[in-house]
Amino acid sequence: MNNFLIKIIVLSVLSGAASGLSSAQSINCSPHLPPKAVQSSAYCSAGDDDLFAVAHMLGWVASENSASVCQGYYTEPLLIMKDTELQHARDTRIRTDKASFYTEGGQSVLRGNVIIEQQGQRINASSIRIFRDPNSQQVTTIDLEGDVLLRQPGRLLTAKKAHLDLTNKTGALFDSHYRMALSDKHSVNDGIQTLYGMNGQGHAEQIDILSPELIVMRNATYSTCPILNNSWKIVARELTLDKARGRAKAKGAKFMVGNTPLVHFPTIDYPIDDRRDSGFLLPNLSENTHSGVDITLPYYINLAPNYDATLFPRYLTKRGFMPGAELRYLDRYNHLLIRGEYLDHDAEFVRFKNANGITEQESNHRGGITIVDDGELSPHWSYNLHYSSVTDDYFFIDFHKHLTDATDNQLLQMGRINYHDTHWTAYAQIQRYQTLHPVTIAPLTDIYSRYPEVALFGDYPNQFLDTHWSLRANYNHFVWPDQTRMMRPNAVRYVVSPRFSWPFERDGAYFTPGVVLHYSDYRLHNALVPVAHTTVPIFSLDTGLQLEKNIETASHSFTQTLEPRLFYLNAPFEDQSRIPIFDSSLSTVSYTHLRAHETPEHL
Repeated sequence: MNNFLIKIIVLSVLSGAASGLSSAQSINCSPHLPPKAVQSSAYCSAGDDDLFAVAHMLGWVASENSASVCQGYYTEPLLIMKDTELQHARDTRIRTDKASFYTEGGQSVLRGNVIIEQQGQRINASSIRIFRDPNSQQVTTIDLEGDVLLRQPGRLLTAKKAHLDLTNKTGALFDSHYRMALSDKHSVNDGIQTLYGMNGQGHAEQIDILSPELIVMRNATYSTCPILNNSWKIVARELTLDKARGRAKAKGAKFMVGNTPLVHFPTIDYPIDDRRDSGFLLPNLSENTHSGVDITLPYYINLAPNYDATLFPRYLTKRGFMPGAELRYLDRYNHLLIRGEYLDHDAEFVRFKNANGITEQESNHRGGITIVDDGELSPHWSYNLHYSSVTDDYFFIDFHKHLTDATDNQLLQMGRINYHDTHWTAYAQIQRYQTLHPVTIAPLTDIYSRYPEVALFGDYPNQFLDTHWSLRANYNHFVWPDQTRMMRPNAVRYVVSPRFSWPFERDGAYFTPGVVLHYSDYRLHNALVPVAHTTVPIFSLDTGLQLEKNIETASHSFTQTLEPRLFYLNAPFEDQSRIPIFDSSLSTVSYTHLRAHETPEHL
């Protein structure tokens, strides 16, 4: 009878081992109970002691250093039987710490701390009644009583009593606590899995296991918080958890924060893992003196695996209804995001303008739009479209207070086409910024528009005699965006910068002289001088050593390296004070800055 294996083992720690714990790992339910209290029973006496015992039994480990927002994680033992006794899925091994095995009318009864093991399943209880097929003698069903614990991969259930079908891995548990992993994020160390992903846990008067992926619970609770800190939970008359679909369905449910019910649902269907599905997201509720009560109720629409949409209707009691939407699209060659929001008439904005004497913001219709589209047209061609715009200078202040950085008031509007191959990189773009000037923050300076900019970079290493040749060229048409606010000159600028270097490399040493001729030409409008140009020769020398030493010890071998390096750069002074500043700024002198003339962006 290879399919029914019974071993009677007198070993008191087996009950703890079945729950993934050893006597050395036991903890107190409370400071007033000795560790022995947890080992001898699945439940402590009452109140918080019960919660500590159940949390410990479910494998919860509190840790302030955990990356999880729950400040802890769950652990469970691996359910991989390495011995040859459980090679087949229906093979069963039974162990107990007391030799109290006997039969009653063809039924087998074990008393004491009993453990039943199958491939991918482990069960233990104080008392087990076993039913076998009369012909094959295989275990078919079992009845369990007292400290019942059922462990399957990613799932742990405890109960006062249970009835299980070992053939189909179905059954029913009564007065049960449960924990089930909702994702497969874990690590393994010494046969113990640490579950870093989301876990669902709760209690039910009855749990019906219909399949390994489907369970139905009666008078149940559900939460993804740890049992010791149920900041929220769903309480339901009937709760179905379908792990295959990644969904849960609750009937006669209420959503509770702490012990306070917030919302009642006759029926609610919600996700229990990270698979995307349509439905309401968490609402956003706030209040301030300028907008009144501000509530947003986002609704997510899962249109397809590679694109989705989110509607976020928003209502501000002092301003009105402000609908918004966001669309996202992603495939192998393209990434697109479109987001917009609009408020038809803002009465509060009218009062604000009248109170502060603001006349340049004529419209009382308010809104904003953002478009981000990055795509690849072919192996050599790609494009970028980034466009953001709002109706007025105070849009972010009134509707997105978390955007307070100065850069949040410089909205990029750019279209760009790119080309690259083995030796050449080029792009052409049109770029401008919408600069916001609210009176409530420090003034910001506008940024020159580029109508257009064209850049070219060529690179030819390892040429004749190992020489290295490169070329950088750039064309810019700078246009000041608002001549009514501040008069600034416009200009056309040409930059050409050929570079030559000659690397010499030997074992452990290198020596690379280089020379760059940087030429720039400006055609200026509304400036003191109509034409300006500069020619700057730049000489550089890069040399160094690469020294290595192998070191052997009794148990390790490693290589020690020493790489002294000397870089010299000489660029003669050129007075450019007569040329207006278009896109330059002061840079901190650093090694990276000294080599900036070698990069494609430095044109």
